[in-house]
Amino acid sequence: MALIVNVRGYEPEIGKDTWLAENATILGNVKIGENCSIWYNAVLRGDVNSIRIGNGVNIQDGSVLHTLYQKSTIEIGDNVDINVNFTIMTHDFASGVFLNKHQELVNSSGSVKLGNNIYIGRDVTILKGASVGDNCVIGGNVWLTHSVPPGEKVYYSDFIFTTGDVRAYKFKFDFADVDTMDCSLGIKAKRADGTVVIAKSSGCKSFV
Repeated sequence: MALIVNVRGYEPEIGKDTWLAENATILGNVKIGENCSIWYNAVLRGDVNSIRIGNGVNIQDGSVLHTLYQKSTIEIGDNVDINVNFTIMTHDFASGVFLNKHQELVNSSGSVKLGNNIYIGRDVTILKGASVGDNCVIGGNVWLTHSVPPGEKVYYSDFIFTTGDVRAYKFKFDFADVDTMDCSLGIKAKRADGTVVIAKSSGCKSFV
């Protein structure tokens, strides 16, 4: 039987015909719709803020959804298929540092919203403040730091870049176009249109 825990007076609500793996963990302010499946070792942490999941959502093994007290929530629409080792992190640990120093939670968090009819590949991480519109495909190993408009497809390649606008992009480069490949310094590459993008390699698991 799944671990379902009342936290701060919030009892998780599980919809009709929703299946929970025996070692899935559902904490606190979590509402899951009908005809969903939450697989082995998945953790939905609504212990400090709300998680809302629609109907027909599949969250596969080892996935983690984590909110932040008073600051950030998670919302997932209907008919969303999420592969293994998926993570939503609506904050970074800098929030605790600033809380201790300044007695307030600074803007190191942001709610995450996923729309309807989305497929998400394995090992995807969605970070604070990002969102995914309806009818999107997010390929495996992608780290999203910006929002993706409806109908987009985002795939992992050798490197993933964010360019400061509303989406995460995939670029493929010939090595001759890459000026720097030092993981600690980041990658500087020129696109076909002559513009330059800079980001850390996907192996660093972060962006500049």
